[in-house]
Amino acid sequence: MALVDILQSSQVRPAGQIQFSSDRAPMRLTNRESDILAAALRGLIDPEIGRELGITREMMFVYWRRIYRKFGCSSRTEAISFYEEQIPAEFSDATGISLPDQIDGVHPSVESHEYSERDLLAATTTASVDFIEGSKPFSLVCRQLLEDLLDIAGSESGCIGEVRYERSVPQLHVIAYKRSNANDDEASRLGGIVIREPKDAYGRLIRLGQPLVCNSPLSEMFREPLLSEDMPLKTFLGLPLYSGTVLVGVIGVEDRPGGYQIEEAELLRPVSDLCAAMISSRRD
Repeated sequence: MALVDILQSSQVRPAGQIQFSSDRAPMRLTNRESDILAAALRGLIDPEIGRELGITREMMFVYWRRIYRKFGCSSRTEAISFYEEQIPAEFSDATGISLPDQIDGVHPSVESHEYSERDLLAATTTASVDFIEGSKPFSLVCRQLLEDLLDIAGSESGCIGEVRYERSVPQLHVIAYKRSNANDDEASRLGGIVIREPKDAYGRLIRLGQPLVCNSPLSEMFREPLLSEDMPLKTFLGLPLYSGTVLVGVIGVEDRPGGYQIEEAELLRPVSDLCAAMISSRRD
């Protein structure tokens, strides 16, 4: 499917008990976005915030753009003012301010998790435009898309990777990888790693070639993490990426408290279709 076609048809359909959020209230901020706004409220400028939080200049721009989209504003001053006005004083602490539904640090359980159609459309549109214009490296386009995907799916970690074969042995070429405790420099370093014949949940996903869910921390799929320094996974949703009948890549979202449902693979189809099209077009 062409990128333009995907962009025009990025519609998301509800399945099972998972519901879309259709209200126009401010969307949930990630912890990093809250940290940025809290630092801005203290009067720090972007270079100072970047040094304090370990955020690169490029990713700082990405975070502000996501904050603007979530708040429906167009300037840094407007976003900070809106943030300060909307957050009740009782949700403030010594380290900053968070939206009410982040206070306990726990995402909704899988039965009540909501996917925002608006967020999915915005994420795929932004990635499509960036890719078509060619103004950013492909790895950065995928990193931004992965950040949005993890935010939308309420997940802590994840990966977008290309699948290639060498003498019939699968290799996972990591394009974007996010760990919950990794800073932007580490996330950039992890992109480009090649894993020969992965044995973990990603290896199972590649061999199966179908959407994969595992919600048991004791599963054998979680015994070997994707990278040796990773902590074992707790929960996992894997999405295969196809160009026609050829498996060209995979997406994994990880460690959402409460786990995942297999129906979510269909809800995230706009993201998986887009990633498959981008990877495939780079091969052509």
